[in-house]
Amino acid sequence: GAYELLFWDAASGKQIKSASELRDERWATQTCVLGWPVQGIWPEGADGTDVNTVDCMGVEAGGDGAPDMLVTGGDSGTIELFNYPCINNGAQSVTGTGHSSHVMKVKFTLDNQRVLSTGGNDRSVMVWKLERR
Repeated sequence: GAYELLFWDAASGKQIKSASELRDERWATQTCVLGWPVQGIWPEGADGTDVNTVDCMGVEAGGDGAPDMLVTGGDSGTIELFNYPCINNGAQSVTGTGHSSHVMKVKFTLDNQRVLSTGGNDRSVMVWKLERR
């Protein structure tokens, strides 16, 4: 893979060739493993395929705050919870273990109280309760 981010203007159908045009854009979510706000999620020595999925905590219904947590799932079979945005290499995370194989998808629940994760070869769905410290 080229590990490129490509953007289009939905109204015109034309490609936006300069990512800097979107630097102040506020996105509704973050589900792409590539990008400025997730550059710190990669473990040392990662080859670009080790992290399979990310999700950014949504703003609670009626809330006006910005997301502050990001969860990832990867080939190690763990989920990792990071502060959002996660821009520093080697960023600290809280690790959840439980899957016996790679994690295919992670998603915050709508109320941001839990994370759902689905495993690959273990074919399991796990529900993780979030507790703020």
